[in-house]
Amino acid sequence: MLRIDSIEFLQPVEFNVSVLSTPFQSILADVKLPTPVEILLLQSVPPRWIKATLLPLQEDQGDLLTLQLQKEEDPIILPFGAKVILHFSNDDGPMLSLGYYDQEEGSITLQFSQVHQRDKRSFPRHYGNIPLSFRPIPEMEEELSVKQWLKNHTDVDSRWLTPEPFMNFSLGGLSFESPTPLDYQTLVLLNMGIGQSEERWRGTARVVRCIEINATTYDIAISFEEIPDGAIEALSELTLSVQEALL
Repeated sequence: MLRIDSIEFLQPVEFNVSVLSTPFQSILADVKLPTPVEILLLQSVPPRWIKATLLPLQEDQGDLLTLQLQKEEDPIILPFGAKVILHFSNDDGPMLSLGYYDQEEGSITLQFSQVHQRDKRSFPRHYGNIPLSFRPIPEMEEELSVKQWLKNHTDVDSRWLTPEPFMNFSLGGLSFESPTPLDYQTLVLLNMGIGQSEERWRGTARVVRCIEINATTYDIAISFEEIPDGAIEALSELTLSVQEALL
């Protein structure tokens, strides 16, 4: 994995008490638990997304949350109080800032720090410059096309589409407008730039949303499948620069 040595991470803070005067549990009163969540480990190198399940709150836990990690996730190594962002996968709850508290085999405990009122559609995605060309691949051609593309045996040609580069991005995927509709789960080849970098990365993704905006425009969302470490590093830098302004 590549290191992001140039990023100045947010400094950990003390998490001895809740920063809210209202009971912490009331923030999640309307959220049905357990529920799937994603947590962004901002002080992991590089920053990484972890999928987990937020378990029901316990009265004797104060402002601590316990999450059951998915079995395939790698071990988490963080200092006490390290900044963590929690996002509800189904958008049922608010964006939360938390601090790393403790972990046991298969679970992690986080301590509440701050709640962020937000447009639920805007996090964990942010807007930024992502120069992109992509090509949808028919199902019967997927295996061969992916191998040829990732091994640099093919190049961008007239079959590729190029959306407006200022788009929604996250460490997990992209969202943009396109004049061409795409079927759900369609595989797409990616030729992607990030921010102001001149470098381009090759990867693959799946279509997870296609909504008609009007007769000539569709809102497309794709989820990354195969993305090189260098692209994740660059997306992490761009994410953190936005995150610092947000938080």
